[in-house]
Amino acid sequence: MADRVLFGVSGVACLLFIAAILAGVEIGVAALVAAVAVVAAFAWRDRAKLVWGLLPWRLLVFVTGLFLVVPTLSRLGLADVMRGLVGVGGDGDGAYRAAAAGAALSNVVNNLPAYVAGEQVIPAANHTQLLSLLAGTNLGPVITRGGR
Repeated sequence: MADRVLFGVSGVACLLFIAAILAGVEIGVAALVAAVAVVAAFAWRDRAKLVWGLLPWRLLVFVTGLFLVVPTLSRLGLADVMRGLVGVGGDGDGAYRAAAAGAALSNVVNNLPAYVAGEQVIPAANHTQLLSLLAGTNLGPVITRGGR
């Protein structure tokens, strides 16, 4: 490990980010605070490592496009298909359906679009179902042969 202080600051920033989200802080605010803390630590410890090449530009463009494409496809019928796959029940069956659909879809497409498409049809009050979808879309590709 090249710099234990930077490693520690980065780790603490990640833990505080998770704690902030669990405490109800908006995800954008929590992410911004964590990012500023890490960038400030790098600027203080090793300014030469702060280069524009660190930013994952292709990923940023992909994710931005994804958040434009999935809602458009949802209006064109994807939402109805997802509602049929995931369901909208907040009970145990809804949670299992969401996890299974998320795991299957994340092996067909990718876990991020699978989650975004499923999240759009699950009511916000169905926390267990949303968490099950999140778990399914993230664990599905890891535990299956065709994971992406």
